[in-house]
Amino acid sequence: MTMKAMLSPGEKIKQIRKDFKLNQSDIVGTEVTRNLISAIENGKASLTPKVAEIITKNINQLCKDNNINFHLTTSYLLEDIDEQEEKKANEYINYLKCNNDIESDALDKLVREIQVFLVNSNLYEKKLIIYEILGDIFHSKRQFEKSYTFYIRAFENSSRGDNKAVVSNLLVKLSNCCIDLGKISEALEFNDLALIYEDVLSPKEKYNIIFNSALVYRNLNVADKALKELNYIEENSLDLDIKNLIKLKMLKANCLVQKKYYTEAIVIYKDVISKINKKDSEDMDLLLLSYSNLLNVYNSLNDVKNIKLYMNYTIKLLTYVSTKYNPWSLLQVSYGFKILEDTASYEEYLLKTIDVSKQEKASSVLYKAVEALIDLYIHDTNIEKLNFSKNMVLELISLEILPKHNDLVLKLIKYYLTIDDMDNLKSIIYFLT
Repeated sequence: MTMKAMLSPGEKIKQIRKDFKLNQSDIVGTEVTRNLISAIENGKASLTPKVAEIITKNINQLCKDNNINFHLTTSYLLEDIDEQEEKKANEYINYLKCNNDIESDALDKLVREIQVFLVNSNLYEKKLIIYEILGDIFHSKRQFEKSYTFYIRAFENSSRGDNKAVVSNLLVKLSNCCIDLGKISEALEFNDLALIYEDVLSPKEKYNIIFNSALVYRNLNVADKALKELNYIEENSLDLDIKNLIKLKMLKANCLVQKKYYTEAIVIYKDVISKINKKDSEDMDLLLLSYSNLLNVYNSLNDVKNIKLYMNYTIKLLTYVSTKYNPWSLLQVSYGFKILEDTASYEEYLLKTIDVSKQEKASSVLYKAVEALIDLYIHDTNIEKLNFSKNMVLELISLEILPKHNDLVLKLIKYYLTIDDMDNLKSIIYFLT
């Protein structure tokens, strides 16, 4: 899309005269004075429909007489800057809605163009819509920082309206984004804000907010509070269709695992698997997650028989299911191989976990996988491969996937100190300074 300059009616007349080398006297005829045209062009007088019709008629006749391929309309001439901005904003909205899978470079270029357009605009309602759509697009691309930025901008512009449903919906999206970014406490704050609008929330919206709160509490290792939120959803039957029921049970089981109530969690996971439609390709991500969660429990229990069973289920699904759960699933498979003392496969699946985690921007899983790989190479005293993992950590820092100061760097520094490897110590220090 290209952005044309927004011109007032007077500026349009002046620009047309300049383009076609016309004098004011050429376009006014006998019905309009040159003084009035000058005042209109300089913004000191408004263009009326009657005068616009006269100017349009005269310019079109001049173009016809001189074989100039140009046709002017009265509606275009009368359109003021506010109307043009409104029309342009609607064009952006329609384009974004119809092209939400736009390629990254083209999207970045379009975003810059839109931001230039909106920076001095007072179209707060349009800003809200555009920024929310951009937040949705970047979230679908798993570019969570950008998504968060645009949701915040949308929220800032929502304060000028009185649509509580729109505001609460934005707060839910911000909460989801914060969970994806690991901004756990902030996610809880957005959930609490959203519940202020409880009187306008649909059961589905209320379900999303309370479910998100439970997810946040689970991530904060406060399983009891998470379970309390989940029980509230069940007791009040908030939007419990089969998929939401499955997600609720899954999260409840995760909380029980956190409390080390493994037996109860296993029963729930198996109940979830029985409810999943295994013929529906859209449900395969939930099936993969269920198998991975069971594998996680059996890894914790060192239950070799069930580790082998659920590793096979998980690996089979991983061959044709690609979802945001793949990093977690691959990590559990790698842990299974560690328990089975298959070091080669353990290393192989840690590397797979790292690759997929980078693609999916699963920073928490990525951190765990890299840490496990470093521990493996330190245990095996494999300096060459440890150096490879060191370079991987530095690369992740340079890509801003990991912060500069993290425990992985400290672990590497401590080990290199114990073996007096000054070259690698220097490479880390020089990189970080």
